Amino acid sequence: MELDHVVDEIEAPIERVWDLLADLGGVGALVPDGGIAGFPAVESVSMEGEGQGAIRLVHLAGGATMRERFDLIDVVNRTIIYVGLPPNPLPIEDYRATIVLTALGPARTRVDWSSTGTLNGASLEDIRTVLETLHTTLIDGARRLSCL
Repeated sequence: MELDHVVDEIEAPIERVWDLLADLGGVGALVPDGGIAGFPAVESVSMEGEGQGAIRLVHLAGGATMRERFDLIDVVNRTIIYVGLPPNPLPIEDYRATIVLTALGPARTRVDWSSTGTLNGASLEDIRTVLETLHTTLIDGARRLSCL
């Protein structure tokens, strides 16, 4: 089932936005200093492997770790697909997220970030709010860093 779908635009060339979002181990830089509302702070990010098939471990304050495997990193179509691996600190099974970038001009990029999965003890409304907050914050981080 679709859990969320965030669409936004960034005033930056698609290459710059891609470089930020495709830097799998650099996701911590997208998080603002104050963290993300409703989420534990990101303490560190580590990678097992590189590129497609790599696993990202996002270590959160309090000891939880989010494990994500990158099933598709398509440079030509500017698409990333990753899946959440158990144990997942969120009440979602079979989590799958897709990020698609589209150039809207030489210095404007559309970001589509969507996710699907099966709820495990949470309401769709609650999960949608959490995921939309997470994805919007990460897009805002790419917007902030693309200006540097």
